[in-house]
Amino acid sequence: MDGVAKEMKMRGISRMFLQAMRDKLDEGRAKGRTEWDRGKWTVSAEWLLERLRDEVAELADALRSGHPIEIRHEAADVALFAMFLAEYCSGPKALGAYVAGGIPALAAHTAHKG
Repeated sequence: MDGVAKEMKMRGISRMFLQAMRDKLDEGRAKGRTEWDRGKWTVSAEWLLERLRDEVAELADALRSGHPIEIRHEAADVALFAMFLAEYCSGPKALGAYVAGGIPALAAHTAHKG
């Protein structure tokens, strides 16, 4: 390793970003969205994936606006929906779908990219 690499410290997750994620979760709770807290989903993986895409589009709009707080909030939404999707797809029901040939929307999305 060179001298620069030896001196570089690993950064953890930004406290500001974690707070933005917590704030967004609290906003959802205030609207009655409790799936995350209950660990039970009333939506599908397809719905979560579509919401993730919507949030990425909103993040792109925020980036164009150049407003740092809006960018952070939209990035937090993207991170949360990615987390929700990962959580949803790691459950036993999702694992069974994966073994049986994949979750249709996810398989279609992957085929579309490839």
